[in-house]
Parts: sequence; structure tokens; C-alpha cells
Amino acid sequence: MRRINENIDNSLLSLKNFHDNKTTLVDLPNEILLLICRYLSPAYVLYSFYTPEKPETRLHRLIIDY
Repeated sequence: MRRINENIDNSLLSLKNFHDNKTTLVDLPNEILLLICRYLSPAYVLYSFYTPEKPETRLHRLIIDY
């Protein structure tokens, strides 16, 4: 029984670590983000990714340069 509990605990720990390691759009390199932007019209790029509350982020600088 103790061994089963240890296995369950280890499995839960693995799941917790898995959920903590999330990749988001801003984690991607600039080159990949620019490839994504190529598929959108400039208006959709601004609508989708630009938020005036945080104009100094890396993503915003990339959009402005695009």
C-alpha cells in the first residue's frame, strides 16, 4: 500500500511540473512571431497582439517594426 501511495505522489508531482512549464506566444523567437504575422493583415496583427496598456513590451516593439 505504501508503494502505491508513493507512486501516486510521484505521478502527481510529475503532473504538477508538467502544468508549470507552459509555453506562451511571447516565449517564441522573433522570427517565428514574424512568420505568424505574415499570415495576418496588418489590421489583424494590431487587433490581435497590440494592447495600449503595455506599449513597451517586446511583442509591441516587434509589431511596430513589422
